[in-house]
Amino acid sequence: MKYYLIDPFKSKYTYETLETEPLGGTQTTILYFASNLSNHFKNDNVIIVNQNKNKSFDSNENVTFQTLNDFNYPSVNKNDTVIGFNYPDLPSKFTNMDDKPNLIHWCTLLPEQSSYDLFEDNCNLDSWNEFIFVSYYQQRKFLEKYDFKGKTTVLKNGISKYFQKENLFPDNQFKIENKKLQIIYTSLPQRGLPEVVKVFNIVKEKVPDITLEIYSSMHLYQMNEQDNNSDIQNLYNQIKQIDGINYHPSISQKELANHVKDSLLYVYPCVEEETSCICLMEAMASGCICLVNNI
Repeated sequence: MKYYLIDPFKSKYTYETLETEPLGGTQTTILYFASNLSNHFKNDNVIIVNQNKNKSFDSNENVTFQTLNDFNYPSVNKNDTVIGFNYPDLPSKFTNMDDKPNLIHWCTLLPEQSSYDLFEDNCNLDSWNEFIFVSYYQQRKFLEKYDFKGKTTVLKNGISKYFQKENLFPDNQFKIENKKLQIIYTSLPQRGLPEVVKVFNIVKEKVPDITLEIYSSMHLYQMNEQDNNSDIQNLYNQIKQIDGINYHPSISQKELANHVKDSLLYVYPCVEEETSCICLMEAMASGCICLVNNI
């Protein structure tokens, strides 16, 4: 049996990416889920289908990577399982097959995304065998809009291995006095970076020696900085001029974990609804005091 994990997003990634480059939450989830599948079903094949340029095999994780543009959908067997990540249009790839595989849709976003409008088509919904959500809140939001006919389950998000206790605190000792007097922000600029600066200015009035460490860029989703709009570029330039703020582009999860661990405060005044905020869970696992809004 084969398990295909299909990601239509434009990111290119392998397991090495976790250690060398920044990577989004959905893509990280796919890598860890594939590892667990491979470890649990040792006699089966686990294949990640994404935007990588070349086919490859990771012998440590026993996971194969195939290129989405070259993927042969009719070659999938009816006994195989295909999991589409934020891929509502996936059933159309199997329309002409008499024996379709087991189709599972894994949603990591909220139903307001326009791609999910395909769920308004009952034929599309009926084509899926199961729908996976990352939180009960997200599941409820989808159920308010679409009739999934009982075919839903929740698999909650988890944190990166680099933020797990045995990696951050190998001696099993957490001491808040080891924290640096600094605030840290690690998400996309659109998720509240201007608000972060406002929070920092308020805190700095009371705590003059505090600093703000920002690890934020569109490189998290493998977009070049020149692709950012002018508002974001202007925001970066303004931030770099503020005393006490140190701006860094996004970095790998392996590197980021130690910086979050060192920080006393994690600030995340997100201006958008979240389905299940991984970066905030990782901050809590790192022993940070978290400043958040109530969205």
